[in-house]
Amino acid sequence: MAEPGSGSPSPAEGPLVCQDPEKASSPDRKQRKPRPRHRRRRRRLGTSQQPTFAIYFPKLLKEIHAGLSLSKEAKAVLDCFVRDLFERIADEAASLVRNKRGSTLTYTDIQSGMRLVLPTQLYTYADSQANKALVKFISSK
Repeated sequence: MAEPGSGSPSPAEGPLVCQDPEKASSPDRKQRKPRPRHRRRRRRLGTSQQPTFAIYFPKLLKEIHAGLSLSKEAKAVLDCFVRDLFERIADEAASLVRNKRGSTLTYTDIQSGMRLVLPTQLYTYADSQANKALVKFISSK
């Protein structure tokens, strides 16, 4: 067991003094081997690290209902819903492009995919919002 006061250096060792790095006794730099550099490994996005739409939900909710917030479970459900809807629209738009033997996905293809996937009222609202965002983007250039 340690004796009380053993935390301080003993007189035989001498006091601990910080030395100037230039004056400290160290092997010559030419003799010292350089540290091996580790290669940076690319991180693979796992299921928990995939990009999500969760950062946009509070911003949108603040515009509609200022005092409300969402729980983690609600954000997860909304994220799954948005991802599923996005995949459905993208799949429909891609199949339309394949059917017309094209190689470029255009705005009209996405509009047609939205029309096929979404109900009528939701499609008209989404289309008007998309047009408004497109006009805002083009005018900001």
